[in-house]
Amino acid sequence: GDDKLRTLAIGRNANGQLEIIGVAADQRVWRTAQTAKNGPWLGKWEEHYPNGQHLTDVWMVSHLDGRLEAFGLLEGFPHLNDTVWHTWQVTPNENWNGSWVQITADGGRQDLAVALNSDGHVEIIGIIPGLFNHASVIRMLRVKPSWHSVWKKFFTDGDLLHKVWLETNADGRLEAFGLGPNNTVWNTSQQAPN
Repeated sequence: GDDKLRTLAIGRNANGQLEIIGVAADQRVWRTAQTAKNGPWLGKWEEHYPNGQHLTDVWMVSHLDGRLEAFGLLEGFPHLNDTVWHTWQVTPNENWNGSWVQITADGGRQDLAVALNSDGHVEIIGIIPGLFNHASVIRMLRVKPSWHSVWKKFFTDGDLLHKVWLETNADGRLEAFGLGPNNTVWNTSQQAPN
C-alpha cells in the first residue's frame, strides 16, 4: 500500500505500541504499527486481510485487557444499505481474528462513533438516514460476548445530526458530540459511568 488513505483509526496495544488501520480510496483496508513502544514504525502498510471486506470508514477501541477492536462502515447506495463490520485481536499485542464480521444494522448507517464504557462494554452511536434530511441518532451496546440485536434511538428525530463523535471523560462517563444543521455543535453525556 501507499500512504494515500482517506480515513484512519489509531489504537494503543497493551505493550504501548500504536497501531493504525486506514481505508484507501479504493476501499481496501491497510494497517501498520510501531515496532516498539515510542519507537519507529514498520515502514510499510500491509493490507488488513487481503481479499477481505472493503470499507469506507474505520474506528478503533482498546479493550481493558489490552486487545484492540476495529469497526468499519461500508456505505451502500442509498445509505439504507450501509453495513457495519468489526474485527479484533485474539490476544493483546498479537494477531487479529482473521476476518471482518458483520454486525446486524438494518436500516443503514451514515456515520458511527465508538468508545469503551468504564466497565469494558463497547458502545456505538451512529446516524441512520431518513427522508428529507431527517436523521435519527441511534446506539448499540455490546454485552460480552455478543451484541444486542437491536439499535435503539438515542434522543429524537429532530436532532438532525450529520456527524457524531464519542469520547470517555476522566470520570468514566461517555460524552457524545454531533454536528447539526449549519454545523452547530451539540453534545450530551452519560449521567454516570456505564
